[in-house]
Amino acid sequence: MLRSDIANSTLPTRLRVHVLFESQDCVTPNGASFLRLIRPLEHPSNRESISLTYAATLPDIDLDLVVVDRLWRHNLTVGLQNELFDALKARRIPFVYSLDDDLVSDPDTDTRPGLPSPQQRQLVRRFLQHASGTLVSTAELAKRVAHLTPTLSVIENQLDEQLFGHQAATQRTTDGLCFGYMGTRTHLQDLLMILQPLRRFLAANRDKVRFEVIGVADDPVLESMFENLTVSIRNVPHNAIRYPEFMQWMASNLDWDFAIAPLCDDGFNAAKSDLKLLDYGMLGIPAIFSRGPTFRHSVQEGVTGLLADNTAESWYTALKRMLEDQPLRERLSAHVKDHVRNQRTLAQHAHRWPAALLELTDSWPRSTTFSSDSGTDQRYHETARECSVEFFWRRALDACRRRDNLLYFVNTSGKGLEVGPSFSPIAPKSSGYDVDVVDHATAEALRAKYQDQGVDLDAIEEVDYVWTDTSLTELLGGEPKYDYIIASHLIEHLPDLIGFFLDCQQLLRPHGVLSLAVPDFRCCFDIFRGPTTTGDVLQAHLERRSRHNAGTVFDHFAYAAYRDNHPSWICRSQGALEFAHRFAEAEYMMKQAHHSQDYLDVHAWQFTPSSFRLLMHDLRALGLVSMREIGGFLTPEGTEFLVAMQVSGREPETSRLSLAEDAAKEWGGIAC
Repeated sequence: MLRSDIANSTLPTRLRVHVLFESQDCVTPNGASFLRLIRPLEHPSNRESISLTYAATLPDIDLDLVVVDRLWRHNLTVGLQNELFDALKARRIPFVYSLDDDLVSDPDTDTRPGLPSPQQRQLVRRFLQHASGTLVSTAELAKRVAHLTPTLSVIENQLDEQLFGHQAATQRTTDGLCFGYMGTRTHLQDLLMILQPLRRFLAANRDKVRFEVIGVADDPVLESMFENLTVSIRNVPHNAIRYPEFMQWMASNLDWDFAIAPLCDDGFNAAKSDLKLLDYGMLGIPAIFSRGPTFRHSVQEGVTGLLADNTAESWYTALKRMLEDQPLRERLSAHVKDHVRNQRTLAQHAHRWPAALLELTDSWPRSTTFSSDSGTDQRYHETARECSVEFFWRRALDACRRRDNLLYFVNTSGKGLEVGPSFSPIAPKSSGYDVDVVDHATAEALRAKYQDQGVDLDAIEEVDYVWTDTSLTELLGGEPKYDYIIASHLIEHLPDLIGFFLDCQQLLRPHGVLSLAVPDFRCCFDIFRGPTTTGDVLQAHLERRSRHNAGTVFDHFAYAAYRDNHPSWICRSQGALEFAHRFAEAEYMMKQAHHSQDYLDVHAWQFTPSSFRLLMHDLRALGLVSMREIGGFLTPEGTEFLVAMQVSGREPETSRLSLAEDAAKEWGGIAC
């Protein structure tokens, strides 16, 4: 549930709240923790409702709830995270997670400094998964994490008016105008975006204006960017590093006539809050803002600021306008200061924080079961009743997050194995994942194979192990050395499916996870073949198949069908079906399989979500496989389903008959 506007709830007397703030030294809270949690919760408006403590560790005192901020500790690991989960479970304390940046999505090509590593993104996912609820700063960020947490509250950033009083920035006595920019290291890329118009503007107005920069990058970097131009670098004194002292220093020392707030048009920035509007506006400093999703709805053009498109000419025009139009600067200054002080401070909004915390924990502990061992929260399963497979599947809200969904249940800070990634790895080494790659050919051979097929050849990773006709354990050794194994659209090709599951069980460490993407045969060329039965899989295992038999090869070619000339399609498509191969071709391939020892790659197994669950139920009942489902996703298109399994997973609470009935309904066309 998404709650973007929290009503004032009835609060118990002095709710005992502890904030586990984010910190680089386990002593000093980072600025986000002060801004988003500490200052709001200890505001005078909340003195009668909140008893607040905060530290980088969990105190040995009675608590009603804990709030964990962002990445919490600079040295956070899965082990430390599990220790926290276990401690909270033992003490029966719910926790709320606080997030103000998109630390979940894969940044892909974004290389700005300070973004989380793949391992850190996984730690954030686990916080979202285990929390009773999540508090975020923007509606866009809420959309991005909604599939990872059952309950959300959106409260925009507000400033604590107590840190500013009624003082204005120090008035300068020097001639000419001064404009400025302040930001963290993650914003260097934003400043570089407008470097050309900035340099042009400063060069054209050497005697009229100077530029001041706070933070963003090391002095030598900034000096090289603005060599021979009137630019000064302002360093924050050591005693003003903490957020409260920094805000007071800023109020007393910024003497800018106007400021700038450039933001690149990228996915990370699109989820950010309009904090620069608040920082500048609180001091009555008029500013130019990028006309992107962060500012275009909160900045009123020509009233509380100027908006510039992210082009050199638009920024140069806005800079020139600010320089030449003093009445404009004065109007903007008055209006933005009035707007922020009257509408965007804790004096108006602090009461929303404790109300939101109560809303986010109002269902605890009835639906919350922590499970640091299995890496999943059973509450996750209980939210998904959208289709016939209850207590297991959750519908994926955004198909673009396929990689996130496949990695949702795994510990990506550990050692991984990806089997058959081909040209589309889920956990690429190039993104920092510690993985071994198994494929049917070397990277060189794969690049040659896909040379003319319109794929990104650069995405093909170096192959560590080439898998031919041996088992995975024979290929990799039988030691349990992996924290996760990923296989996307692989299991339908395997001659011996049970053998693969047994290999995975042996190769995974305790609590390791097997994450699978499986095509739904109703939405691909297997549509005429019907679901695989347990007997089919058992026979292949008893025969120890290392290649497909003639009957399987015949079925693959004889029944393969395209819909409107496509081998797969979205759920409930109504286009025309036609066979993909001539019958004579199927007969020929059958004979080839019968007389040749060569491996022919075909689809051997067909599943719907429920038929797959039924198979796994039967294999466990027969004592052949011990892996159990811990969760999964149904994609909106219906072309595939994603499933995660673990030896220590949870036995599904669905009878075999119910699974069989659900599988029959799905095969009959009742798709989720």
